[in-house]
Amino acid sequence: MGREQRLSRDADKQLPAFYYDSETGTYSPRNGQYAQYGTYSQRTGVGGYTSTTTLMFSGAYDRTFIDAHHVYGLLLYNRRSYVSGGALPRNYIGLTGRVGYDFKQRYMVEFNVARNGNDMFQKGERYGIFPAISIGWNLAEESFFKKLFPNIDLFKVRGSYGLVGTDNKVNKPVTEQEYSSSGGGPDFGVTSGLGQSGTMQFERALVNPYVTWEKERKTDIGLEINMFKSRLRLTADYFYNYRYDQLIAQNGTSALMGQSVPAVNNGETENRGVDGSISWRDTKKGFTYGITATISYAKNKIIYISESPNYPWQAQTGRPIGVGLYYKTDGLLTVNDFVDVEKGILKEGVAKTNFDNAGIPQPGNIKFVDMDGDGVITEADKTYADKPNLPTTTYGLGLSFGYKGVSLNLLFQGATDYSVYLGMLGGGNYRAMHMDRYTPANESQEYPRLSVMGGSGDRNIMSWGTSMSDYWLKDAYYVRLKSAELSWQMPEQWFKNIIIKGCRLYATGFNLFTISNINKYQQDAEIGCSFGRTYPNTINFNFGAQLSF
Repeated sequence: MGREQRLSRDADKQLPAFYYDSETGTYSPRNGQYAQYGTYSQRTGVGGYTSTTTLMFSGAYDRTFIDAHHVYGLLLYNRRSYVSGGALPRNYIGLTGRVGYDFKQRYMVEFNVARNGNDMFQKGERYGIFPAISIGWNLAEESFFKKLFPNIDLFKVRGSYGLVGTDNKVNKPVTEQEYSSSGGGPDFGVTSGLGQSGTMQFERALVNPYVTWEKERKTDIGLEINMFKSRLRLTADYFYNYRYDQLIAQNGTSALMGQSVPAVNNGETENRGVDGSISWRDTKKGFTYGITATISYAKNKIIYISESPNYPWQAQTGRPIGVGLYYKTDGLLTVNDFVDVEKGILKEGVAKTNFDNAGIPQPGNIKFVDMDGDGVITEADKTYADKPNLPTTTYGLGLSFGYKGVSLNLLFQGATDYSVYLGMLGGGNYRAMHMDRYTPANESQEYPRLSVMGGSGDRNIMSWGTSMSDYWLKDAYYVRLKSAELSWQMPEQWFKNIIIKGCRLYATGFNLFTISNINKYQQDAEIGCSFGRTYPNTINFNFGAQLSF
């Protein structure tokens, strides 16, 4: 047979190609050179796909002996594996047990324990054991109590104490060392740019292999009272939560170390407060009505946080969680604070601002407190606010009325003892609240003087601008009609012998009105700090019908 040559691949594409010899049954490489594909590799980015596998088993026991001794128990096993893209799988395992006993609903005791594990922690720190116990005593079931207080249906005193844990801040192995690359190589010698080649790899924060579960001790003491055939109900609770082993950044390390340090389980905070509710429901001659009032008060505090503040007034320890740094203010500048108003020369003891484009000081500007006493307002004069932007006290009131199928339900809610930052009052259009601004004829302390936002000659940036000062941090409260519903359930006899069995017409409204001390600022009282970028609550109305067939 003649020599037959066949090209197995297109030579123009410069892929490995061979000639086939039909007489010998052999292949020879094109151009006399062997070609080889590159090393095969496969990659996927984190988040390319996710997969969660959950396995759960449970068993329960519940039995009453001699109509008096109630015993119950639960055993729960769960296992979860979570995979996201090319990241390492995260595996969680938990075993929970519960045992309880009560005697005729008079004496109650319950014990819980959980053993949870997360393989993101290293061995020795991987598992946490979290026990809890609760007890209760219903005095209303005691014979002596029934004789003394026959109108009391329930009088339960209860208490609980337990330990809980969380691993929410750990989403990768704690022993995993991370590296980053820079845009260029290192410089050698004196002249910048010499010796650069490729990218430079450098070590990120050091690893802390002893990271473990954050923990919280929870204590609760409560009282439940039902009276007059449960028409009157009252509950009250005192709670104290102490969190420790919180995983926090170590901000107290000097920059001279030359390396970022890892987070450590040494943060401590506490939260304590009371909450309660009281309700009354009754029916008189077909008219039903009810009222429920609730209130909650809670205050937290940082016990320990790693910090090294430059000044005592910039320390977070002992303050509420989440408060921010602000320039402290003392009202507005008046002519009495100046030696020469036209030249903007302030009297001795009145601090000058040291901000870009602050302009010449004038009466009506915000007056700042010189915390460090150097005569100039700088970052060193910032201090933490007294109140957080989350309310310490919240309350609610629910009202319900019904008569012959017509019902009305109202829900009021409110909050107090918190602060709102009015972040966008310094710019934009002229508004009604600006009428009470400072002027030579009206030395009001309510609003600073107005000025043009732009330029440098008369730019009162620290008055109507963007400074984070406590002048714009206002103590707030509000009461809001959160929802209202009026409905009518049509009589059933109207729908006899037809497909429809019932019809309910209703009209609902949300955020119908608000009473607040910051309404004049045109700011939503529920938004603690929006800088004008959060859309406020809107008034909404819904009308509809519910049909049953």
